[in-house]
Order: sequence, then structure tokens, then C-alpha cells
Amino acid sequence: MKVHPSSQRLLVKWLVPAEKSVGGVVVIPEALRERVEKESQMARVLAAGPGRLLDDGARLDPVAAEGDVVVLYKGSGHEVAVDGEELRMVHESEVLGVAVAEPPPAVDPASVTGGSGRCSPSL
Repeated sequence: MKVHPSSQRLLVKWLVPAEKSVGGVVVIPEALRERVEKESQMARVLAAGPGRLLDDGARLDPVAAEGDVVVLYKGSGHEVAVDGEELRMVHESEVLGVAVAEPPPAVDPASVTGGSGRCSPSL
């Protein structure tokens, strides 16, 4: 089933922080999984409403779009079960911020090529 949020609402799924062992296997004991999910403050937007309707009939874009990661209050929104999956429907005013990926650090070409500015194979 597809859910389309109305107006200024966002359908989100809480992100669960992954704890990894040395071998890369995710290790979260089942007893703690529900608690970790409830205390998470980051969520991925699965669907966004069309945005706020202004007095002149125009719409403001929503604060977040599908696929964005948002920061919310721990108790934000209302629980919604969609196809057996626990999701949250939140109002965009409950969004504290939108996570932005940091750009990769700038690389100095001289440090990559050995300082000569040319790429030359080293034997």
C-alpha cells in the first residue's frame, strides 16, 4: 500500500544505528533493538506531502523530500503501520533539521602526483 501524506506532513522511518563487530557483522541484541529504535532521533523520509498552502493559493515546498534524512524530537508524530512496518507520520514543524552530506575534502594535486604536477608511473 502506498501512503501519500497530506499538506505539511512527512512519512518517515526511524534509522537504527548499526553496531558492528570487528568482522563487520551487525550486533544489536534483540532485547535492546526496540529501545534503540525508540530513542533514535534520525529518520529517513519515505514520502512528503505537497507542502503548505498559502493564502494566495501558492504552495511552499516541504522542508524535506523523499530520501532525505531528518532530525526529529524523540516522540515526534504518530505511529502508522503500513504493510506491517512501523512508520511515523510527522508534521514538518517537528523537523529540527535536515542532514546534509559533507562534500569530500579537497585534494591537492601536488600531493597525489608526488609534487611534480605530472602523473608518472613509479617502478
